[in-house]
Amino acid sequence: MKPDYYQLLDLRPEATGAEIKKNFRKLAKQFHPDTNPGNRDAEERFKVINEAYEQLCDPDKRADYDRYLNRLQSKKTVRTSSAWYDDFHPVDQDLRDFLQGFYNARSGSGRRRAAQGTDVRFNLKVAFHEAVLGCVKEIRLPTSAECPRCGGSGIPAASRQQRCKQCHGTGRNPAYAGYRKKCTLCQGTGKVFLDQCKRCSGSGKVASYRTIQVNVPPGIETGTRLHLKGLGTRDAPSGKSGDFFVVVQVAKHPLLQVEEERLMCRIPIPVYMALSGGEIEVPTLDGTVIVNVPPGCPSGKEIRLKGKGAYGPTGKRRADLIVVLDIEMPKKITRAEKKLMQQLAEMAVASSYPETKKYKRTLSGLRPKTTTKTGK
Repeated sequence: MKPDYYQLLDLRPEATGAEIKKNFRKLAKQFHPDTNPGNRDAEERFKVINEAYEQLCDPDKRADYDRYLNRLQSKKTVRTSSAWYDDFHPVDQDLRDFLQGFYNARSGSGRRRAAQGTDVRFNLKVAFHEAVLGCVKEIRLPTSAECPRCGGSGIPAASRQQRCKQCHGTGRNPAYAGYRKKCTLCQGTGKVFLDQCKRCSGSGKVASYRTIQVNVPPGIETGTRLHLKGLGTRDAPSGKSGDFFVVVQVAKHPLLQVEEERLMCRIPIPVYMALSGGEIEVPTLDGTVIVNVPPGCPSGKEIRLKGKGAYGPTGKRRADLIVVLDIEMPKKITRAEKKLMQQLAEMAVASSYPETKKYKRTLSGLRPKTTTKTGK
């Protein structure tokens, strides 16, 4: 039996991908062998935590594991009450089925639960800006509908009929007439139809589609599951519908990325622009904007574009977009460029480079003092 991976990582079954990653890092740091040298229990716990993370971080593996938990839970379900026929075992199985059906028809304690339908899983791909800002997506799912030609009966109008040969038109199986066992061939009608609907081939169902609107909240991550209760398939006419699970897959943006819940854009600028300043074009979720680069810009400088980032925890106000400037040095320098740089170095004022000035002053204090030799 597999362990409870959610409990190992201190998670809820509906935890998001970010919560799984956060709890894993916290527990991995706590039980890492380097943090607990010689502790075998911590080492074993660390292995199990890694196993749980590998199972839950992958959307497909997590879906398989969730189905395993559902099957396990259904096996552990204990009936709170039992009917009198559970302790009564007649030799004839058909008689037992009849007594069970009779008791279930009127008794509350023997009432059967409605059959649970099948859960449906759907992989939804969303664009990067849709995941950051949130959106509403329409999903078109194949399903089955009642045949419009036969009304779901599977039998066409004016179909030929004949008396049921099994029950001879009584609607009851002759071998169990005293118990009123319904004939399985004609379903108690005493008649069988010789024709079937050509549209649905007698099934009463035809292929159809239905559209479901899914609300994708802002800030969603890859692997997040959206649970839509009761929108799965119904296996029995009187049963309950299953649930609908949407597994989100977020497309990557070529220039924008989310780092520690901050929307960021790293832009390389040539060294001459860092010295003299200039203008650069920056991509945002709402289009491109022009940003001024101040003269003397250091590498790693951050420029904030207010209101151009992702939504905050409240979902009402957007945060800032952080633009990080990385200075790019030239791979090759022409003779003309080298000559200009030498002229620039000769014209440079020491006060314009305080860190260089400080370094030279500190270095001079580290130089060994000259010694003189003394004769004997």
